[in-house]
Amino acid sequence: MDSLNYDITNHIFKQLPALDKLVMGQVFNEQKPSQFQVSYELIDSKKIKGNNGLAMRALTTGEYEPCVLTMLSIQKNNLKPEQLEQYEQDLRSDFSSYDENQRVDRLLMQISRLPLPV
Repeated sequence: MDSLNYDITNHIFKQLPALDKLVMGQVFNEQKPSQFQVSYELIDSKKIKGNNGLAMRALTTGEYEPCVLTMLSIQKNNLKPEQLEQYEQDLRSDFSSYDENQRVDRLLMQISRLPLPV
């Protein structure tokens, strides 16, 4: 490493994942990342966003908005845009009167009707 230019080693070090930075900090003669930086990068690497994260949140908590958005994402390919707007209005009015368990049950029923992936 001594024969490489500091700019090059610095550039290489910045490209490493956080866990590798922890191990290789002394080799590159760089400061180790903070606990926050490592945690942030590890959390960011997990796919907790998107439809899968939304569905998981809806199924585990029964919160109003995640349940509505999950139901809409299930139906978006089956309905025309003008039908989807009416479906969303009806869905929101129905789900507002449900408790968390009823929302999860309705969501599970809808998911069970989906065709199995091939």
